[in-house]
Amino acid sequence: MSQAYKKMFMDSISDRPAADLLAIISDLYDEKESWHAKYTELSNSGSELVLQFQQMKTELEALRKENAELYRQNSHLTGIKESQAKDLFGRRSEEMKGMLGDIPDLGFSDPLDEDKDADEPDPGEHASDQNAGGPDLNTEDNDTVTGTKLPIPSATDEHKEKRKKEKGKREADLSGLPVQTIYEFDAGKLDEQFGAGEWRIVFWEKHDTVELVRSYSFLKRIYTPVISSGYPGELHREAYTQSLLPKSLVSQSLMADILFNKYNLFQPLYRQDENMIYGIKISRQTMSNWVLKTAGELLRPVYSMLAEMLKGYKYQQCDETTYLVIMDGRNAGSKCFIWVHRSGVFMAEKQIIIYCLEKTRGSAHLFSFYEGLESGINLTCDAYSAYDSIEKAMPDKISVSGCFMHVRRRFYYAALVLKVSAGIDPHKFNEIPEIKALLLIRKMYSEENKLSGMSAEERLKERREHIEPVYNEFMDYIESLKASMDTFSDKMKDAVSYALNQKEKLHKFLEDGNIPIDNGASERSVKPIAQGRKNYLFSTSMKGGEATAIATSLMETAKANGADPYVYLMFVLERMSKKVYYYQDVDLSTLCPWTGEYKAYEAAYKESLLHKAAPPGNEKPETDRKSIRKDSAA
Repeated sequence: MSQAYKKMFMDSISDRPAADLLAIISDLYDEKESWHAKYTELSNSGSELVLQFQQMKTELEALRKENAELYRQNSHLTGIKESQAKDLFGRRSEEMKGMLGDIPDLGFSDPLDEDKDADEPDPGEHASDQNAGGPDLNTEDNDTVTGTKLPIPSATDEHKEKRKKEKGKREADLSGLPVQTIYEFDAGKLDEQFGAGEWRIVFWEKHDTVELVRSYSFLKRIYTPVISSGYPGELHREAYTQSLLPKSLVSQSLMADILFNKYNLFQPLYRQDENMIYGIKISRQTMSNWVLKTAGELLRPVYSMLAEMLKGYKYQQCDETTYLVIMDGRNAGSKCFIWVHRSGVFMAEKQIIIYCLEKTRGSAHLFSFYEGLESGINLTCDAYSAYDSIEKAMPDKISVSGCFMHVRRRFYYAALVLKVSAGIDPHKFNEIPEIKALLLIRKMYSEENKLSGMSAEERLKERREHIEPVYNEFMDYIESLKASMDTFSDKMKDAVSYALNQKEKLHKFLEDGNIPIDNGASERSVKPIAQGRKNYLFSTSMKGGEATAIATSLMETAKANGADPYVYLMFVLERMSKKVYYYQDVDLSTLCPWTGEYKAYEAAYKESLLHKAAPPGNEKPETDRKSIRKDSAA
């Protein structure tokens, strides 16, 4: 209130009686109390609003954190889903070409695909390293990579060209088959067409076809004499030693066929029972009994001998995979494991592949298998802790080397997570950590693939010159990523940690030319077990699982040495039957698939096929000599 208004108010009440002044003061007091009540009410409301605001602010911060965590989990689960979908529906390899879907191709194929045959030429073997994939920086691209594929440099256009067939490959593939030679020649028809004496044969044109005779069976009935001698006639029987199993109808050819169908063609016994094409029906129970008996009594000694021989090899590889046994006492239906032990991939001959069934994945199997190891070995494997345990327990006997395939696979799955990310700058695509790591690994494999066929010394020299610098660059780069770990996906963190933890073991292939860059050979050797899981699914008992391991070991060892697995099984069954049941002297060392004894057996067997399966050919007809002299004189 201004001074003027205050003076006017004072003048207006100066002449008022005391009663009026008291009334005015009472009214002002009531009005003041009313305003004070309103003020108190507003003040209380404001405090409540402040509390509500603070609470809402706290809840907002919590929701922001929860949203960030959910986003992280969503990205992680999306990556897992992508990986699972690719494992289920996609190629069974971390091939880099097209692996990121909407993110552009890297423009090359993975230098080593463990799903292809070991002898198949690698499509990336001669790839140029000049444009190691990624978007071309000289092309016009979208600003981001979100659903549209970008132009890719033609670093591997040469791969699109049809590869020339290797000269002489067909002849080599057919060299193991017996040959029936037929000369198709009708002199009378030629006389009618050209006139008698007016033609001659210049040369013969060859036309090859591979003929197949469908499997058949017959009953082989053998009589042996029962002799009576002396008086009143004492009977003497000649011991018959040709049965595979005493008092059984099964022969080595039939038994080998059943084993081959199950463990090489992955045909369950019930399917062999239902689809028996040999003219005789054999129940699956009978076949199962035969499998258990022959594997346990006839094949096991050779299997054990090969396993013992493998322990003496300096370079070995190992892996393990799951296997189901549904009736195993207290552990019925439990998941067991089959371990794969094999000779180093660079061994030129006498390759051995051994499968071992175990109830657990524990390191006890490794200690049992390598018990009594006399000389030191190098064991190529993955980073499973059991291998570290045996290396620490036997440091003077076992040295473990790492696997770049597992390193690459982790960065591959980390790169798949990029599909759920947006805003990737195509001009910096090759600098994305996941991609750059893969490119460096690819460069190492590209150089490694050029070294096949070299001696260990030559391979080591080339590795140190061309691969070790790339390896050092890769490891230096992975070391530099440790500072940024918090910004990476879980998959990328796992990949970086794996590479750093395995650094020392991964370097060992640069110290010895006989050590492979990865454990791909073992992973390929796991395939027969994986194929079995898809087809015959499981073994009923541990004995059945052991039969699987034994039979598969012999057949895969035979194939690794260029032997026919079916013929090799017949060879082993025939000789081991005489040793086990008829006590004949058989040297186990002659039963390996690389021995001269086996090679002679296989050659004789395949020669006999021609006489059984096809009639003999005919002789080469002579040319009309008169027509030749007539043509020469002319």
